[in-house]
Parts: sequence; structure tokens; C-alpha cells
Amino acid sequence: MAPPEFALHVVDEGAVEPLTAAHGLVVAAKDLGAKVITHTPVRSLDLCAGRIRGVDTDIGRLDADWVVLAAGVETAALSATAGVALPLNASPALLVVTKPCGKLLNGLVMAPEIHLRQTVEGRLVASTDFEESNRGEEWSFSCAPSLRRVGHAIIAPNTKHFGELAMNRAAKILIAAGAALMLAGTAQAGVTLNAGRVGAEDVAALAKFYESAFGLQEVNRLEFPGMLEIMMNFGDTVAAARTNPNAQIVIMHRDSNSIKDPVPHLILNVTDIAATSAAVKAAGGSMDGEPRAFGKSGMMIGIAVDPAGNRVELIQQPKR
Repeated sequence: MAPPEFALHVVDEGAVEPLTAAHGLVVAAKDLGAKVITHTPVRSLDLCAGRIRGVDTDIGRLDADWVVLAAGVETAALSATAGVALPLNASPALLVVTKPCGKLLNGLVMAPEIHLRQTVEGRLVASTDFEESNRGEEWSFSCAPSLRRVGHAIIAPNTKHFGELAMNRAAKILIAAGAALMLAGTAQAGVTLNAGRVGAEDVAALAKFYESAFGLQEVNRLEFPGMLEIMMNFGDTVAAARTNPNAQIVIMHRDSNSIKDPVPHLILNVTDIAATSAAVKAAGGSMDGEPRAFGKSGMMIGIAVDPAGNRVELIQQPKR
């Protein structure tokens, strides 16, 4: 790839990772005495006598002297409930995130075709726009030349459509540099996976199992009378897990572990399925049969069962 004709280095500009910044602000607010309520969608603003007096949620009305709208692309929909129109639209884009790697970038790379940055935990984040007219089976390929500037990429062509959102069914991109697996998805409409959830009679005990078996760390908890939820994520330390922008695993209380649901509600990628299976058993879980080959794909698949009866699918990708 030929270098650009010219480039500009701006030393006094930068950016923060939005999820990391949001998590940091939440932690700081809690330290100052704020009450954080999660998994409670706000449906509308409560307008009274020309002033916003609070918000209407799934658990009822919450009164407030001040209401700050920070809902991303959904901010316009919320403001509309109070009769305020905001000219805010989603920007269709392809976003690619790598696994953590060594330090490669000291700042942002902003080019006409692609934007590239590296997060604090070492993940490379590349994004590129695609035109509205490119929606359809060709959209991923229209972006591919820009993404190959990051590394040699292979994008599976099988695309499905759900309404206006095009999602690549096999959106796994193999980056040759470091053989890092990258996940491709659209940033359109601000839709990302928030969390996977499992239930248990003893939430705290099950959290200990997930810590011992899979290396998860507790990053937050919600405690109300008769209800406990523990949020967990991956990280070498609690601090690293709290800044991990990936989807969390949430453990919530349920009255009984006597469930009959055979569908695994969590699917985890593992690098050594035999070692992970042994860790599951050592932590008090079990395996529904031994890990087995998935046809001729080279993948290995196993089903772990946690102490509360939740089934967790383990996938080891083909060795390269």
C-alpha cells in the first residue's frame, strides 16, 4: 500500500473510548453516593407545565430536578416524547475489533477510507463507512478494501437481512498479522449486545463458580430486597474487567434451579477445551458428555453445566 500524498499530525487532539468513559463515570457517581439503576428502559420524558419533571420507566415514574439525555442515537426518540425534535441520525458503518495485542498506535489514524485506533487494553478498532445504496449482499465487500489496509482479511459472503439492518451471518474476519480473530458487525442504529444472563437460587455462589471456571470478574452488583444481580466480565484484574467493553454475563436470582430448558444461553470461545472442561469440573460444574469434533470443520464443541443447571456451550476454533 502506497503512503498518502500528505498527512497531518495533531498532537493536542484525542478521543476517549465511550464505553470505558461511561463505566468510569458510573463508578465515580456511585462513589459520590449516586444510585445506579440498570436494565430499566426509559420510555418517555415526563413533561409538566413546560418543564421536564422526571422520566417514565418500566418500573414506574422517577422524579428528577434535572434530566440528562445521553442515549446515543435513541436520544432523538426520547426527546420527541417531550415535543422536542433533534436532528440526530444513525451513521451506517462497519466496525471491526481485534483481540488485545501489543502497543501499535499512539493516537488516532483518520483517513478518508478508514478510522483506526487502539484501546487501552490493546484492541485495534477499525471503522469504515458504507453508503445507504450499498445495503444488501454487496455491502460487506464494498468495505473490504479499506479493512484490508489493516491486514489481509477474509469476509464470509453469506448475508441475511433483518428489516433495514444487514448482518453478516459468518462475520468472522481473519487478520494475518498475529492471526487475530476479528468480529465484524454494523454500528447502525446503535445496536450492540449488552449482556447474556443466567439465573440461580444463590447468585453469589454461582458468581464464584464463573470466576473459578472461566476467569470472570465481578464488575458490578445490584442489591434490592429479595433481589441480587451480579455483572461479570473477563479481565486479569477487576479493574481490567470493569474497562472491558465487551458484553457482560449477568447472574440474577431465580426461585428454583429445577429448570428443564436444554438450550445453552451462553456460548464461550475457549482456546483449550480440555483444560476448560477440567476447570468446570474442579469448580463444581459438570460436562454433558466429553467435548467432540463438529463435523469436519476442525472445531471442538462441549456443553458445560453450571451448579445452578444453566448450560454453557464451549467452542474451540480450528487450530491454525
